[in-house]
Formats: sequence, structure tokens, C-alpha cells
Amino acid sequence: MMRPLAAQRLWWARHALRPLPPSGQLLPGPLRSPHLLADPAGDYAIQWSSPRNRLLMVDVTCRTPGAWLGLHIPFRALRRMGGMAFALDMAISPPALMRPVLRLPTAAGFTDIPFPRPFLGLPQGTHEGGCLFTPLARARWREWILFLPPDRSFSLVLSDLRLAPV
Repeated sequence: MMRPLAAQRLWWARHALRPLPPSGQLLPGPLRSPHLLADPAGDYAIQWSSPRNRLLMVDVTCRTPGAWLGLHIPFRALRRMGGMAFALDMAISPPALMRPVLRLPTAAGFTDIPFPRPFLGLPQGTHEGGCLFTPLARARWREWILFLPPDRSFSLVLSDLRLAPV
């Protein structure tokens, strides 16, 4: 069920952007290690680190472009959910169109459900959020993926990322 944009913004203001409790889980299971996956047809030199006050810093040098490149954040999701929300704080240089999706397991492998709209990542920083109001069945795993530009070199700083069931 798609909610009108005004309803999504109202929900976001009331729920997703509220202060976090000092402890507790945002997801129905632990986050696992994030990883960067690339189209095997592409050739990339990737350096990444997780310095203090940053979740992740990535420098990608594109030698041969591939069809896709994505930052994958896997997590356990054993219960049903009415959807998923995310909020992030990031910077990318040069500017790039970012495409967040939710990956779900299927009998044939997986399916990707895109969030309603991509967003523009900027060098001076981007604060972005999105809601996916799609009923999600029980699953052993799910992945939140941020598809990155596969056709150029870039530097990405991810300062904050929050995922929450809706």
C-alpha cells in the first residue's frame, strides 16, 4: 500500500526522526557486517575504513565500469513487518544519484524492492530518509542496499545510518 507523500512525511516526522533510546535495537535482529559488492564485469580499486565519528569512509577508483556497485547492509529479520524506513547522513564527491533498495529472499534467490525515490548525494553532505510501506513476510534475512555510481570514481563518507521496521 502506497501512502500519499504528505502522510509519509507526517509518519517520518513522528516516528523515524524521534530521538533514539540510549540502548536497544532498531531492527528485529542484529546487523551483520556491511560489505561492498560490485558487478564482476567491472574493475574497481576500493579502500575503506571506519574512523572515529564515521560509520564508513570509502574511496572507489573505477578502472572499468560495471553495471552495478552496492553497499550491502545485511540483517536478520525473523518477523513480519509492515515496511521499512531508513535515515542517513552522508557525503559523496562528486555528486551522485543514490538508489536505496530492500533485498528480500525468494525461492529463486532474491528480489529487490526499491524505495519510492532515489536521492542526490552531495559533497557538502546529504541528510536523507525514506519509507517503504510494503508488507514484508517472515524471512531469515534481509539486506538494505545503497546502489552507488558504478561508472566513475568517487569518495563516500557515511556518518550515520538508521534502519527501522515500520
